[in-house]
Amino acid sequence: MNLKKYEDYFHDGGINNIKQNDENIEFFMESCEILPEWKEVDIKLSKCNTITGKLILSGIKKIIIDDKPVDKIIQIYDDAGILDFDIYEDHVRFLLEWFNNFPKEQISKWECIIIFASHVEWENIPDLLDNK
Repeated sequence: MNLKKYEDYFHDGGINNIKQNDENIEFFMESCEILPEWKEVDIKLSKCNTITGKLILSGIKKIIIDDKPVDKIIQIYDDAGILDFDIYEDHVRFLLEWFNNFPKEQISKWECIIIFASHVEWENIPDLLDNK
């Protein structure tokens, strides 16, 4: 499925989890709420009227966080709010605000993450967050 046409709906959405190994990274994501009058959205939505699923990046070539190359993304905060999200043929770009949930200390951090990969795909999972 081509997520490119839906990338703008992820502004004000979130990243709930990240799984990664040396070759792949999976972002478990949710869009902002999709309003019924937005007829151009022809994807199955969650119970909360959001696009939910996994962004899967395969064949990781390079990860850049705040203009510095890194080997891995270390998720030290609970969740991330998506401030900006762009999908290109060979990479994705996130502007994120990481934060902790209560009762942890209420701190946050902004990061710009760019990931170059051989393959970028989306797996739509409307019930991904139903048990969260």
